[in-house]
Amino acid sequence: MNNWHQTKISNSWDYALFGGQTECLANLCEQAGAVEYVSGPSARNYLDESVFADRGLKLSWFDYAGYPEYPQLWGEFTHAVTILDLLFNCGKDASSYMKYVRP
Repeated sequence: MNNWHQTKISNSWDYALFGGQTECLANLCEQAGAVEYVSGPSARNYLDESVFADRGLKLSWFDYAGYPEYPQLWGEFTHAVTILDLLFNCGKDASSYMKYVRP
């Protein structure tokens, strides 16, 4: 059973943001009580994994491969888009095209 509906949603301005790019993310995770930060693979180019490890935070890289194609309004299907594309194209049916990260 997924517990996504029990996830607390908050804004970054609810936290004290300080430090460089990686430090800021790790600090935010700590303040939010996170144990893991899941990032897109492009962030491997700029996130310092040791900053998360030093704080006891697991850093995981999301894999965008294997998503099913969904109806897009214009032209051939394009994978390299944001979640907004899926939401705007599929509306309430968007979740049937999503891939869930399982612990």
